[in-house]
Amino acid sequence: MISLTGVIHPTDEVAVLHVVEQKLRRHFPALSAASEVLVLQAWGLPVRVTEQLARLRLDVVVGDQDEAATFRDTVGAELRGWSGSGSLRVDWTEDVLPAVAPATLGETA
Repeated sequence: MISLTGVIHPTDEVAVLHVVEQKLRRHFPALSAASEVLVLQAWGLPVRVTEQLARLRLDVVVGDQDEAATFRDTVGAELRGWSGSGSLRVDWTEDVLPAVAPATLGETA
């Protein structure tokens, strides 16, 4: 499992972030929402979207490196299409999560 974080920065107008946020809200069902945090079912996965000062942060967990690359490519292409005349940059970081053995039914701690 891999934890991916994408930080979306505008490269010129900050208003492009508002456009991207509105498109996210319109295109994907919300699983939960708070004032600055939105969890969406997006691109086939639950994605946490956090509003930060002059940027948006996306957090998601994927299964492997191939899925991480596909997710980054898909999201990047979609965001470029949504940004219209405004331009943005997405900086990605990833962390490999430790494997956790599944609990056995009836197991007590």
